[in-house]
Amino acid sequence: MSQVRPDAASTIKTEALATVLGVTAQKIRDYTRAGVLEQTGNQGEYFLIAAVSSVTKHLRETAAGRTPGDEILKLKTQKLRADAAKATLQAQALQGSVIPRDAIANRWTTTARIIRSTLLAVPARAAARLNLSATAREELEAEIHAALEDLAENGLEQVEIHEFREAHANG
Repeated sequence: MSQVRPDAASTIKTEALATVLGVTAQKIRDYTRAGVLEQTGNQGEYFLIAAVSSVTKHLRETAAGRTPGDEILKLKTQKLRADAAKATLQAQALQGSVIPRDAIANRWTTTARIIRSTLLAVPARAAARLNLSATAREELEAEIHAALEDLAENGLEQVEIHEFREAHANG
C-alpha cells in the first residue's frame, strides 16, 4: 500500500475535500464564500494542506467563540452605521435643517469682524456726540481695545465657564 504525502502545492477538488473533511460539497462552497477557504485560482480547486489547516483553525475558533467572521461583521456593522449617519446628514443638509461647519465658522468670523469694527467706532461717535476731550476719547479707545484683547485671549474660556454654570444651574 503506497502512502500519499501531500506538499504545499498539492491540490484537491471540492468533492474530494468534502470527503476528507467529512462535510458536504455545499459546506466547502459555504466556507469559500465566508472566506474560510481560498481556491487556487481554478474553480473548485484548493491547496490541500492550506484548506485542511484553514477549516480546522476555523472550527477551533468557532468552538472557542472567536470567529473571525464576528470581527468582520462588527466592522461591517460599524461601516453601515457610519454610512447611514453620513446619508442622514447629507439629506438634512439638502433639506436645510443642518448647516455645514465651515459655513458656521465663516459666519461667526464675519460676525466677529462686524462686532469688532462697530466697537472700535464707538469712541469717535461718542466723542462727537458728547463733546468729549481727546483724552476721554483715547481712554475710551484704550478700554475698548483692552476688552477686545481680553475677549481674544480669554473669550472661549469665558464661554466655557458660562456654559458650565448654566449646565449645573439647570441640573
